Amino acid sequence: MVYRVLILTKGCFNNNYLLINKAIDIFPRDSICGGNIASKGNSINLYIGMNNLVMTDIDSEYDIFRDRSWFNKFVEIHKMAIGDEVILEQVTERDFYLYPRK
Repeated sequence: MVYRVLILTKGCFNNNYLLINKAIDIFPRDSICGGNIASKGNSINLYIGMNNLVMTDIDSEYDIFRDRSWFNKFVEIHKMAIGDEVILEQVTERDFYLYPRK
């Protein structure tokens, strides 16, 4: 099992993203692309609980998942705050699970 522990920062909450720079090495290279939608990469599957699957690529300019629509709901449901940690676990080459570290 390959996983990384990521910390939720103030910037994460201010801008609705998860900073994944400490986990960039576990993603397929073709999923990591430029900062704009025109340079979109191949999707990975991000399972975030809540019966949700997020299909997204990675914005290499900021080291975040391009799709950020799920972030606010995720931290709200799990009652997370600045400084809390999440586990990003690679299950297959393109399948990843994200859950709170409690």
